[in-house]
Amino acid sequence: MSQILNWIRYYLKIACCNLTSYMNISIPPLSRDFSLHAFASDCLHEHGKLIIIGRSIEEYGPKPLPLKAVGWFHNRMVVKEFKVICEINSPTNAKVTQKIYFV
Repeated sequence: MSQILNWIRYYLKIACCNLTSYMNISIPPLSRDFSLHAFASDCLHEHGKLIIIGRSIEEYGPKPLPLKAVGWFHNRMVVKEFKVICEINSPTNAKVTQKIYFV
């Protein structure tokens, strides 16, 4: 288990616990997209959990987001709240609880 915990801590340290992502879902002729800004918190030592929270963003300072223009066949989804709690039970077992609220 310590190897997994060390790997997760190493990954979060490299990623600075900060993630911006973009997703485009398309079922012809309709499509939707959204951008998400998430933060991770390493609570493995204290509570045995990894917590990720986030929400939609319209712009991100360092880099432009590849958002498509809204039109007849394309619209934007807004993620009001995004929560993931990953409880590590053993080196090969984890319980994941997730909640996503769209507007």
